[in-house]
Amino acid sequence: MIASHKPHLIVTPNVDYITQAQHSPALFTMLKAAERAVPDGLEILAVAMGTPRQEFFMARHQHRMGIPVMIGVGSTFDRMSGDVPVPPGWMTKVGLEWLFRIPQDPKRLGRRSLLEDPIFFWWVVQQRFGWRQFPLFAERYRQ
Repeated sequence: MIASHKPHLIVTPNVDYITQAQHSPALFTMLKAAERAVPDGLEILAVAMGTPRQEFFMARHQHRMGIPVMIGVGSTFDRMSGDVPVPPGWMTKVGLEWLFRIPQDPKRLGRRSLLEDPIFFWWVVQQRFGWRQFPLFAERYRQ
């Protein structure tokens, strides 16, 4: 759908890079195939694996793939294609989109929204006020 509206874009098929065994030989093979599939001169890559997978992927592979800009777009393509319901405008406007999404995938999103987000927010407060310092994410995961 996107490719038909924007013919200058290069849209590649969906490849599931992340498996249960994230460091498996199959994953390594898929990543090598992805690196070969990247056209020379590609300047921007939209990574739609969902949080936190796309962030891990970008931190680990941006320097190897040689793409200057990688953007984590989450479920943007699923929404554009109509595969994922879009919340009512008022929920998005007042910042309650997360509440609309929890019933759609409660096992994954419920834990993230209700448990992990407040913990992350507390870490941000600690770092901001100098109470604790955390290592840079990208440096920790680059290999």
